[in-house]
Amino acid sequence: MKVSSIARAAAAVVAGALVLGGAGPTAASPAVARTASDLCAVDGATLTWGFKESFRSYISGTIANGEWTVADGASYSVPSFGFDDGTGGYDPETGGITLAFAGSITFTGHAGLLNTTVSDPRLQPVDATSAVLVLDVSGTTQDGAAVDQAAVEFAAVDLAGAVGSRDGIVTVDSAPAVLTEAGAAAFGTYPAGEVLDPITVAFAPGPDPATGADCALPAAIAEPAATPEPAASSEPAASSGPAASDADDAVAASAVSWVRWGVLGLVLGAAVVAVVLLARRRSARCSDQRSAPRSDQRSDQRSARRDRMQP
Repeated sequence: MKVSSIARAAAAVVAGALVLGGAGPTAASPAVARTASDLCAVDGATLTWGFKESFRSYISGTIANGEWTVADGASYSVPSFGFDDGTGGYDPETGGITLAFAGSITFTGHAGLLNTTVSDPRLQPVDATSAVLVLDVSGTTQDGAAVDQAAVEFAAVDLAGAVGSRDGIVTVDSAPAVLTEAGAAAFGTYPAGEVLDPITVAFAPGPDPATGADCALPAAIAEPAATPEPAASSEPAASSGPAASDADDAVAASAVSWVRWGVLGLVLGAAVVAVVLLARRRSARCSDQRSAPRSDQRSDQRSARRDRMQP
């Protein structure tokens, strides 16, 4: 399958029908919807949904003291229920799409008073940015009321900003979902408008049975372009640019300045030492000069006394 084909298709292929502005029919030229056998196939569809995290916590807690079980193809891996091998198709002319999955989830609690099963989820279109999750609901509600309703429009799904595609796989990523009036009436625990866990869908678009070629998807969900490699900068490197050069010059000038001050300090220190030594030498000489005449005078006096004492 060509990437360009995937890129032309995506907003129409999600869990709902995306009506294509500009690519779809006009009032002057209405498109004729294909029959079910002429719809483009949907391969390997999956649906992942946690139902409602707080409800799961309530069921497994000490109040309800219950559990949930999965059957008929549904699975559970914390924190979500999974449905695989979905079937369906979409109409490239109108952008309509429907996905259907097999499987059931049964919630029990309150010593058997609550025993509600929701099963066989289907994602059906509403308009270009929304879809509805359809479920079969059976068993007894939390209030003990019996319920057995098929094809309940259980949750409204907001597709705006949630649809994308990559590597040939179309995805609805964590689309917000809220409980509808019909869903609240059938399930019985929450009022309409209650926020449910977001819904994630993924599938590969299949071939067009009319032509055998890849079905074209609307450009609204083009494959994301590869992240371009950063272009080589034409700016000079920071280490060789003018600013860096100025900084280097400043550092060099500062180093030279410190060297000059160091040398000057050494010279001044040496000069002070020399002055001190010179002063000490002069002081010593003066002291010698003052003491020399006194010594000679004492010597003369001793000689004169010796002369007088001789007979």
